[in-house]
Amino acid sequence: MTVRMIKLRPQGPDLPERKVRLRLPGRLGAELDTYRELYARTHGQDIDLAVLIEAILAQLLASDRGYQRQRHGGQKTASAPASRQSPVRDAEA
Repeated sequence: MTVRMIKLRPQGPDLPERKVRLRLPGRLGAELDTYRELYARTHGQDIDLAVLIEAILAQLLASDRGYQRQRHGGQKTASAPASRQSPVRDAEA
């Protein structure tokens, strides 16, 4: 059996549960549902949506070189060109 490789690795049971309240655009919600299904098929276990979102955000922050440079006192980085910026909308209050 061939296992598909996805970025997110299996999450240990020691991840703290959190109450997450946010509104997602319908398309992003559908993408997260699809990712949860792929995660379950790949790793043989379900993942809670809140845990998935937490893991994705943690991985994004850990892999963002510009953020890591700023966090560790490095040089300022230029913002991405408009064509490369994320289409994520601001959270509603």
